[in-house]
Amino acid sequence: MEGDTELKAPIIVDIGSGEIKAGFSGDEKPKIIFKNYIGEPKYKKVLRAFNKEAQEINDQYVGEDCDKYMGIIKLRHPVKHGIFSNEQDILSVFNYLYTKLEINSEDIKDHPILVTEPLLNPYTNREKIAYSLFENVGVTSLFFASQPILSLFSTSNTSGTVLESGEGVTQSCVVYEGYSIPGSFERFDYGGADVSEYLKTLLKKKGYQFYNSTEFRLVNEIKENSCFCFSNNINADINDVKKGLNKNPLNYYLPDGTTVSIGEERLLAPEILFNPEIMGKEYLGLVDIIIRSINKVDIQLRQKVYENILVSGGNAAIKGLVEKLNGELKNKTYKNLKINLNSPPHPEFCCWTGGNIISTLEIFKKMWVTKSEWTEKGPKILHIKSI
Repeated sequence: MEGDTELKAPIIVDIGSGEIKAGFSGDEKPKIIFKNYIGEPKYKKVLRAFNKEAQEINDQYVGEDCDKYMGIIKLRHPVKHGIFSNEQDILSVFNYLYTKLEINSEDIKDHPILVTEPLLNPYTNREKIAYSLFENVGVTSLFFASQPILSLFSTSNTSGTVLESGEGVTQSCVVYEGYSIPGSFERFDYGGADVSEYLKTLLKKKGYQFYNSTEFRLVNEIKENSCFCFSNNINADINDVKKGLNKNPLNYYLPDGTTVSIGEERLLAPEILFNPEIMGKEYLGLVDIIIRSINKVDIQLRQKVYENILVSGGNAAIKGLVEKLNGELKNKTYKNLKINLNSPPHPEFCCWTGGNIISTLEIFKKMWVTKSEWTEKGPKILHIKSI
C-alpha cells in the first residue's frame, strides 16, 4: 500500500442505477442505502444564497435529501445503465456518500474504496470515476469489481451461474472454480426501470396520469410494493388470477389523497423482464439470458453451473420471480438436466456482501490500485488490476 501506511477499513460502494449501497468492510450490511437520483429546483428561488466569494449557490440534492423538496424539484438519475452522466455527478454522489458515512475530508485518504460496476461497462466510465476520486476527492487506493462475480462470492461458492437484474442493467456470467469465463458474459440495458415504465403505461390506460419525474417516483413505489410474478408452480390459471385481481383491486393512496386502483397491472408489469418485446425492445428475457450464457461455456461445465444458479439484484426481490424463472427454465431445457436456482433473503445486497468478503482477505491488500500507480502508469492500470 502507498507509503506502507496502515489504512483504515475499506469502503464498499455498490453503484446501481436505482440505489447506491455503501458501508465499511467487515460490517454485516451496508451502513447507508439511498436512491440514486439528484434533485434540482424547478423554480427560481425568491431568496438567493451566495458563498463567501459572492458566487451564487446552486441548490442540488442527492438521495433522501430530495424528499423534503418533492414537488418543487425535478429528479434525474446520475447513473443510467451503470454509467455516470458526467464527472460533476460523480463528485456530487461521492461527496454525499462520504457525508452520510461521517468521513471528513482529512480521513478520506485513509479509506481504500471498492467500487462495483456491471459487466462489460465502458472503460471510460471506470476512468472517469477513478479520475474524480484520485484527483478531486483525495482517495489514495481504489479497486473496481464486476457485480455478478461479487454476488457469487457472497454465497461462498466458486462455481456457478449468476443472473443479476437491477434497475437499469440485467447481466449474467459463469464462474468455474474461481475463474470467470468472459465468453459467457451477457448484458442487456433493461431492468426495474422498464417495469416501472410499463406499469405507468398500463395505469395510463386506466386513466391515471403521471407526468413528471417526482410523479414517476410514485409509480416506482407502487411497483415495489404491489407487483408480483405468476408462477406455473401454483395450482391456478393465469386468467383466473387476473380476474381475481381485477375483482379485488389493491388501492394505493397518493400524497394528495387520490386513490390508484391496481388490478391485473400488478401481474402484467413484471412480465417485461421475461418478454422485453412487450415494450418493443429486442432483448433476451431473463430465461434466455441464462441459457445463452451457459451455452457459451464448454459442454463439460454446463451441468455443474446449471446446478448452482444465483439470482440476485433488486428485481430478484419481486415476489414469485425466482419461482417463475425456475419453471420456465425447466420448460426450455432438456428433461433430465439438474437445475437449481437460489436467491438469498435479500438478493439486492449480494453484490455489496461479496465486495465486503473479498476486501477482508489478506491477499486483497496487494490488489488495490494506488494513487502512485495511477500517476505512474495511467488509466490502463485500472483494467489490469480488477475483476
